[in-house]
Amino acid sequence: MTHGTNEVRLVVPAGTSDGKHRLRLTVCDPQIPGLCTTTETATITVGQPPVADPPSSPGQSSQNQTMVSSPGAGAAGSPASARLRARTTLRLTGATTTRHAGQLTITTTLGHKLRSLSGRLSTQGATGPGEVILMDPAGHPVAKAASSDRGRWELGPVRVTKPGVWRLVFRTTGGHVQVGQITAILKPTILIKPVYRSGVVRVDGTVAPRVGGKQVVLEWFNSLDGKWRTAVIGRTTSNGRFGLIYRFQNRAIAAHVHMRVTAPTEVGIPLTTASSRSFVPTGR
Repeated sequence: MTHGTNEVRLVVPAGTSDGKHRLRLTVCDPQIPGLCTTTETATITVGQPPVADPPSSPGQSSQNQTMVSSPGAGAAGSPASARLRARTTLRLTGATTTRHAGQLTITTTLGHKLRSLSGRLSTQGATGPGEVILMDPAGHPVAKAASSDRGRWELGPVRVTKPGVWRLVFRTTGGHVQVGQITAILKPTILIKPVYRSGVVRVDGTVAPRVGGKQVVLEWFNSLDGKWRTAVIGRTTSNGRFGLIYRFQNRAIAAHVHMRVTAPTEVGIPLTTASSRSFVPTGR
């Protein structure tokens, strides 16, 4: 993010009372979604025409409009931002990790605490030390730490609250750039409530973390070959809930067969395979 001055045109909604109002300004970077800074930077007066805001075209009124200077909002693709290059070594404690093609992957549970993230930056185009920002898969900053003159930085502890790709962004006065990423693959928890009535078993439950469209399979155990077999396939709703129904052709079997719900691994969903507790439909 380059430093400079950018003009922002504020249009005051009709019906706003006259007098002085505090202005809250949010500056977002177009290259890094979710990297925004919100500050209260100015006081505006409503009810008086602005002094330095001429109409942008003939006949256009400038009443109820003012110009606000916002420091630090560099344009995408600016020369200063284009010159910045950076990468980092990455060390993580508190979880099992694997590396593939230079990227780090962890397999853990929801809410797991990583004791620390640390590394050393190798930069080009940076003007002095900066800061390293950890962003969750939704693009929200969750932690940040200043880097030393030698590029060393450390974050932690950090809780894993979402599955997916967590990004590390290095920001300095010369701009900012992504320097690394961690893919968090979580082990889901499946909670179930089976109800059996008149040869029909209904299993309601939830998958946590709550992921919509996740496949869930009601299975029964075949004691002859020692394998779990599929009875019903369904998917979770947007809040991670599901309901599966299976009708027994032979009701006597329901008193002896063991069943469970499994959420298998799927492409595009960073969750590992997991199963619920097993149960006998009749509860006997």
